Amino acid sequence: MKLVLKGLLILFVTMTCSCTNLTGKENIKGKVYNMGDDKAVLLFQGTPVSDTVKVKNGVFAFNVPNLKSNKYLIYFINNEVYLPGILDNNQIEIVADLKHVAYDHLQKVQIYGTNYNYYLRRYEATLDSLMMRYDKKYQDLYFNNCKRTEVPLDGEKFQNATAMIMKENPNMMTEINDLRYELMCEAANDYFIIEAIKGYKSLLTAEQYEHLVSLAPGYLKETNSDMRKLIGYSEKQSKLAKGKPAIDFTLEDIDGKPVSLKDFRGKIIMLDFWASWCGPCRAAFPHVRELYNKYKDKGFVIIGVSVDRNADKWVAASNEENISWINLIDNKKEKVASKYLADAIPTVVLINQKGEIVYRSNDPSGIDAELEKLLE
Repeated sequence: MKLVLKGLLILFVTMTCSCTNLTGKENIKGKVYNMGDDKAVLLFQGTPVSDTVKVKNGVFAFNVPNLKSNKYLIYFINNEVYLPGILDNNQIEIVADLKHVAYDHLQKVQIYGTNYNYYLRRYEATLDSLMMRYDKKYQDLYFNNCKRTEVPLDGEKFQNATAMIMKENPNMMTEINDLRYELMCEAANDYFIIEAIKGYKSLLTAEQYEHLVSLAPGYLKETNSDMRKLIGYSEKQSKLAKGKPAIDFTLEDIDGKPVSLKDFRGKIIMLDFWASWCGPCRAAFPHVRELYNKYKDKGFVIIGVSVDRNADKWVAASNEENISWINLIDNKKEKVASKYLADAIPTVVLINQKGEIVYRSNDPSGIDAELEKLLE
């Protein structure tokens, strides 16, 4: 089937596009190493948006003004390969190697001059400068100033270092997530917003996610399939927004006893999604335990939901942590983590006495203020 489609595409390009020479007005220029002479055409969703151009020793250029930031494909006809790229109407330079060119390998292509590239560099540099502060503390606490390659990974030591950093910096995750969201908002008019949301959608609140999707330009919502998927995810997010009813479920505890969320209607409930292998989850347990002991006699219930696939590891970790609150494990039938969009853990969800969601986040430390409001 792929050969047939390629054949039809080559025929279509050959029949509908004349081959042009360089004019000096080209806004997209590129070099593909290990490629000889060829012909190329720029495609959007399988349709040519340029004339066919000559490729000389891997060098090519297109004159395609007014491109809107989106994902395009450069199709090299003789080599029968696609070079993907996020392009727009700026002066753009593309560098790639034929050995690494593939339909879905965008990370192997170097593209300069686009708004997307600018937003990506700014996004990574700004977050890196913040993360380096915490990474230095990890180096000191965990690696003891040794090179990473010289120190074998020690799960307990890593967990202790994580717990210490989170205790010293209780707002760490909130600070990182808030900065990430701010940078996303700045880039919302570009294709970059799609990649940013895809990569970190589980770290956004329902309100943040909905706002970012609303900021995305209309042409992306109309033409980009990834954007349409994100809109569908936004609809799922909206069901978990503040004030929405919590989704009921029934899971088993360590003793095999079924426990349902609805059994605790009228109480304040905190769902805590975690796993035995999740360092930040277990590092947050001292704080979770503190909340539990402080408020358990005031109608406050904690329901831990492990996403472990290995029940033995869940049991072992539960015993190691001496978990005293309700402790359940997710299963393929209920898929509770999926229902609550807990793609990244830890994820905490706070539910009020009416069974309504009032808080949902990846930062367990941020639940304190919301909990105190409910207990007033």
